[in-house]
Amino acid sequence: MDTGTTIPTIAAPVSAVRASVDEAALNEKTAAANAERGVTEDGHETFHGLVLPTEEEKSTLRRIAGQMPSTCYYLCAVEFAERASYYGCNQVYKNFIRAPLPPDGNGSGATAPGSEYTAGALGQGSVVATAMTEAFKFLAYALPVYFGWLADTKYGRFKMICWGVAVCGLAHIIMIISSLPPVLQSGKAMGPFALSLYMLSIGAAQFKPNISPTLIDQSPHKVAHVITDKNGERVIVDPEESINSVMLWFYLLINVGSCFGIPTTYLAKLVGYWAAYLIPTILYLLLPPLLWYLNPRLVKQPPGGSDLGNVFKVLGDIFAHGGLKRIGRKGFWEAGKPSVRKAAGSTKDYEYDDQFVNDVRRTFQACGIFLFSPIWQINDGGLGAAANALSAGMDTNGIPNDLFDNLNPVSIVISKCSTFILRR
Repeated sequence: MDTGTTIPTIAAPVSAVRASVDEAALNEKTAAANAERGVTEDGHETFHGLVLPTEEEKSTLRRIAGQMPSTCYYLCAVEFAERASYYGCNQVYKNFIRAPLPPDGNGSGATAPGSEYTAGALGQGSVVATAMTEAFKFLAYALPVYFGWLADTKYGRFKMICWGVAVCGLAHIIMIISSLPPVLQSGKAMGPFALSLYMLSIGAAQFKPNISPTLIDQSPHKVAHVITDKNGERVIVDPEESINSVMLWFYLLINVGSCFGIPTTYLAKLVGYWAAYLIPTILYLLLPPLLWYLNPRLVKQPPGGSDLGNVFKVLGDIFAHGGLKRIGRKGFWEAGKPSVRKAAGSTKDYEYDDQFVNDVRRTFQACGIFLFSPIWQINDGGLGAAANALSAGMDTNGIPNDLFDNLNPVSIVISKCSTFILRR
């Protein structure tokens, strides 16, 4: 039986589950949903023609992933090209900024074959290299909060993705120009390189928070339902398993793309930085035609609003009423509930209810695991360009010293492949 089922959905703002929802619109949607429900001859409930599992079947039947549309895998290819171009350039930044042009090189940052010199270009030292690359990473990881909110509230995810691709494409071209031998030898490469570096971080911040939600939007499996597979076994097509099946490919291709730092480090060492930046740019320029092809074929949710503003309002109420002294203690979140505020005499109109505050509390509790991130970051890459400088002092026998930065994505690819094999 074909599992590529599609459930019609009605776009609604995030706040539609809050007390501020338009009751008439909600009743209309509920009536439409009830009209699509039914019962089979053997007593199973149906929804849009799908057979819903009973409570017993939920605990006994095997759960499988449903068939996903080809657009999901095209979006995985989009993510692969973006990450390959991002990491292909990212892995050579430290040497490019830190080390000077090698004396035995060709003037484009490369060294003579077998040379113990390190590829380099700007000669700014490890302090400047650390400052620039860490600022680049900060922008690339902090700005997605803003651009994700902007996409959800005003512009839409696909439009924000396209804008990010345009910004990054221009940044890649400027980066190639900054690494051409005449520009490097003139001593004026820092300006265009810095411009392209931070443009790339902004474009990546526009792209990154919107690509995976857009991918998830393509799933046609909205409710768990029972089918009989080709072997005659009754199984449950699970929406979560369906999304997991394609997200495994998504993250595998991210890390395969991350391995593109390996060829670019060799290109920088043997040919020059213009070649190291050219290959990621060629990959990236595949994105505009691919997105043009996908545009009419994608399920695109319109901007539906964001609860991020309400989260800040909750926190503002809490800290305005003694929350600072109750951090980590029982009752911290109570001060932010509308019922508590109104009982205390507040006349403010609230766009959320007590349940929303409970949702915010659970979200913050779930994010508590990220308190360990600084410790991990210090061990993973917190030394900045200092580790790069240390490896440059080693006997490399002609191997690029920044090749070692690629061990992390390689190990992840191996673990992902192991996961695929085990799932099969």
